Amino acid sequence: MNNNEYNNYSDQNNAQQSSDKSSNLSYYPSDNGTYSCYSSSNYSVDAHIVNVKRWTVLMLLFFSVVSIGIGFLLSMLTLGSMLSDRETGSNPLPPSSDSVSVNVAPNRPSVETTIVPGDGKVKMNVSQVCESVMSANVEITTETAVYNTLYGHYVTEGAGSGVIISKEGYIITNHHVIENARTVNVTLSNGNTYKATVVGSDSDTDIAVLSISASEPLTSATLGDSSSVTQGEEIVIIGNPLGTLGSSVTNGIISALDRQITIDGKDMMLMQTNAAVNPGNSGGGMYNMYGELIGIINAKSSGDGIEGIGFAIPINSAFQISSQIIEYGYVRGRIDHGLSVISVEDVWDMTRYNVSKIGVYIYKSEFSSELRSGDRIVSINGIEISVYTDIKRSLQNCSAGDTVKIVVERRSGTYTYDLTLREYVPGNSTNN
Repeated sequence: MNNNEYNNYSDQNNAQQSSDKSSNLSYYPSDNGTYSCYSSSNYSVDAHIVNVKRWTVLMLLFFSVVSIGIGFLLSMLTLGSMLSDRETGSNPLPPSSDSVSVNVAPNRPSVETTIVPGDGKVKMNVSQVCESVMSANVEITTETAVYNTLYGHYVTEGAGSGVIISKEGYIITNHHVIENARTVNVTLSNGNTYKATVVGSDSDTDIAVLSISASEPLTSATLGDSSSVTQGEEIVIIGNPLGTLGSSVTNGIISALDRQITIDGKDMMLMQTNAAVNPGNSGGGMYNMYGELIGIINAKSSGDGIEGIGFAIPINSAFQISSQIIEYGYVRGRIDHGLSVISVEDVWDMTRYNVSKIGVYIYKSEFSSELRSGDRIVSINGIEISVYTDIKRSLQNCSAGDTVKIVVERRSGTYTYDLTLREYVPGNSTNN
């Protein structure tokens, strides 16, 4: 209709015309007295909204596909850094343990090191123990480089505790405290801070050894005999809880001996205590009332309603491991399967790696050319493999030189191969 006809029509029906200039819409009366909305280009707004929705959905789908594609490409480019490879660094081998002086309490089982017997045992109270051992305990801070596809590269900070075990500057702590750290700093009880070198570490026992070159005399702990510890015996713990409360002291008793605890898929034989243990205490010292180091704190049970359950690595086994690390730079006798693997744990991982099943997939095989990248590990020595820790479990009774049966699945079928294990040597090995 023309403008005059429209004006007459509007006057007869007492209706008002309105116009939205920003959207170019006008409201026109219909035969039933209601108002319909049309654009000046003569098509229905309902149809326009449908078109807008359709384009919105298409654009969202387009950007989703593009985002998934970019994420997949980035994950492939950074695949090497996502594998469970050991990061060994380039530290020179430390001097032989024969040249390391370690204070050892009388009647302690002999170890492969120079033994400097302590004086006679004198039982002390908590305050006296703290005074005698405090200077042997240190705070540890770390910086670790992290990468993911969402945030890119960034640095995270960590903290823990440690104990000086020789005046030459060797410090024992936990593997998980310094794992993958690019810088490690040690602060003594007097507040002086030194940059530390990671001599070596062992993830199976959660033990690591650091070394510092201090400009001052160092006080080392006196090693006790953890095999003579009794249930109910009073103990003192010194550490750096929360990473900010260095030289903190808690006390309690030995709640239990020889607790078999599984941590990160690894079975460990630990001492249990009711003394307060918090994040940051890891690597700290547990002392008896003679001021002797009898354990290295490494874990606590946490959760609603759980209090007073902490664990420590017995010093006899901890020191045997640290002695090998000091002498060789690693623990001899550990096995290496030569496999770099990827754990596919959910649907997102399946999409990311373009696989159809959840499981553990081979990325690279060092020791067998028959095993291929992309093979899904079905079993090793008859033990089903669903997650990476199953590989550790299947090989826990094996030694270097043993041959195991590994079953893998690929698109063409299921195959069984022999895989010969080798000794783990840092720098030459692929597994933790």
